[in-house]
Amino acid sequence: MTLELQNLFDQAIEAQSQSKDAEALELYKSINKKGFTSPALELNKATLYEKQEDWGRALSSMDKAQHLARSPWLASEKLENIQRQVSSNRAYSIGSLGELSQEVSKIIRPSESFFLATIFLGVFLLVRALGFKHRGYFFCVLAAVFFSVLSVLAISTQKTAYIITSTPLLKLPIPGSSSNFMIGKGSKVSVLSEKNSFVKIERPGDFEGWINSAALKDEEIKN
Repeated sequence: MTLELQNLFDQAIEAQSQSKDAEALELYKSINKKGFTSPALELNKATLYEKQEDWGRALSSMDKAQHLARSPWLASEKLENIQRQVSSNRAYSIGSLGELSQEVSKIIRPSESFFLATIFLGVFLLVRALGFKHRGYFFCVLAAVFFSVLSVLAISTQKTAYIITSTPLLKLPIPGSSSNFMIGKGSKVSVLSEKNSFVKIERPGDFEGWINSAALKDEEIKN
């Protein structure tokens, strides 16, 4: 963090400590606009949004903080408190495996799991090719299998759904978020994750973004 951003961050913390919530939030946002964020910054924003009862933005900031810290347990009590304030609007369930995949992805990304699996497998094959024998080689195999499972989990647990009615594709899971474009009724998409009453979807090679969960249905929609 640069000296300028550190000064803004200190000002925001001081304003927040004095209950000048609006001023503090604007300072945090100005730091974001300069291309910087951190777990502490996002947690502070979540606290301010929670006080404003802006649950969607509070959950979004909490999620960012957990991903940045690679810890799904970060401020878990605060997260649970926010979630208790939110009335669920699920039109589907992504299931326990899908939810597990979301939590695992906060610690290690699927692409990183695949890379580590490849490394361990490569080490094993190289050592065996050179003719060395050691019981520790099985550790490489087990590690390769473990990280492969983590990588495949994210893909295998994706749920396919259909768009009930034309709906805007949002950039963030927040009411009023800017929209990229409209998705037509009957479009088939993959469900990536769920946040509050929003669903992150994608059509591989085409688009990715958030929509309201009420716009999804498990069965194919006839136009």
